[in-house]
Amino acid sequence: MKNALEIVQFISYSSNTEVSKVSSWGSVKPETLNGLNRAIRVLWHSKEWNFRREVKNSTVVQGKSSISMNNYIIAQNGIRLDNKPLVYDADIPFYESKDGKPEKYYINNKDKIVLYPTPDNRYILNLETFNIYPIVASDRTYKSNFSEAQDTLNIPDRLEGLFIVCLNYFCNEILNGDVTDEEYQEHTLRYSEVYKLLEKSDQGSLDKNDDKRFLMPWQL
Repeated sequence: MKNALEIVQFISYSSNTEVSKVSSWGSVKPETLNGLNRAIRVLWHSKEWNFRREVKNSTVVQGKSSISMNNYIIAQNGIRLDNKPLVYDADIPFYESKDGKPEKYYINNKDKIVLYPTPDNRYILNLETFNIYPIVASDRTYKSNFSEAQDTLNIPDRLEGLFIVCLNYFCNEILNGDVTDEEYQEHTLRYSEVYKLLEKSDQGSLDKNDDKRFLMPWQL
């Protein structure tokens, strides 16, 4: 996996900036890092990518009505019991408490999944989740932004290259900001093309199109 410094160097090189200007983490300009972090967050949250998806099992016991959430959001119809989705209901706090097989849930302001009715037995829930943090720190914790040279992206190895190419075009689009500039327009076009390729690769397929007027990453 490429680390944060290597990614910044790749983006700087691709935008015709002298690589020597980004020889160390200390030489990374704040505006460059801010633009990169913004590009990462927007690309990461632009859709429910498969590489963010994970199906987890969570066991609930009798009398315990809540589950703590961690580094994820719940997909639509993403909590299942016996393969039947639980229904999201924000009015649960107003209901009278009762015990039984959970049929509904809501998420409170303490990031807990609250079940209704309160489990009357031991049940295993299936949770379809999407990780919310795009960055992995050197100590293996998750976070939202690059802040250290050894930080890495929280994506599979097979998609890392495409993701970084997307970041390159999008980050340079953000840092340029002039919609009338030819380089801005080129970055926008290429970002759109590579984004489509990333979508297909994320689904497990790879599109090869030799009719592009520029080389795509898999053709280099």
